[in-house]
Amino acid sequence: NLLGRANLMLIFPEVMLFRFDPEKNGYVRQESREDRASRSVTGAVTHNGEYILAVDTLPPAITDYEQETDSLTPSFTLDLSDLSGVASFRLWLEKDGEQDGDPVREKVGGDLVTTKTLDRYYSPATGLLKYTFDAPLEPDTDYCLCYQAADVLGNQMQGPEDVIWFSVYTSGASLGSLTVPDGTVTDPAPFTVTLPDAEGVSDGSGEWTVIELAPSESAS
Repeated sequence: NLLGRANLMLIFPEVMLFRFDPEKNGYVRQESREDRASRSVTGAVTHNGEYILAVDTLPPAITDYEQETDSLTPSFTLDLSDLSGVASFRLWLEKDGEQDGDPVREKVGGDLVTTKTLDRYYSPATGLLKYTFDAPLEPDTDYCLCYQAADVLGNQMQGPEDVIWFSVYTSGASLGSLTVPDGTVTDPAPFTVTLPDAEGVSDGSGEWTVIELAPSESAS
């Protein structure tokens, strides 16, 4: 009778059985039943490994993150941790703005991830949430990922929390793979290659850089 030996007070929330999951590097709740009269918890041991008796009074939390890229459409991997399972979740984007001359935080568009769409991005088995922006963000702008969550036991965050502040950058234009018409390579006359100009595209002017190459030259 582990609960009796632990001498846990009856004023505590429900005591449950948890198993350490090496893949998630954390504990996950197992099916169990608490009997406070007999001061015991009954549950099935389904895997080899470490088990504990504990109470869960904390809401889900993003405990770690990784920004995969700093392009205009960055990707993030977030470690969303909870002992009992996520019941509701919102992830959204904010940026620094200005109102009546004063700095403010303003939301950018709608929610990125909601409870209804969480399954598309989140794996309960690994505890990882992966999200990539579809539309390009503004360069040289400070953005913040924010979230709010609750678990299946009713533990919920008191308010939104910031995950990460980040900025995105434009990269210089690159030629990549170039296909030229037949005969161009042997033609002594220069030919024209059109490349996107990173600055022009980023500031909305839509400018393009045009360079001319002779057959023996390369772009840089």
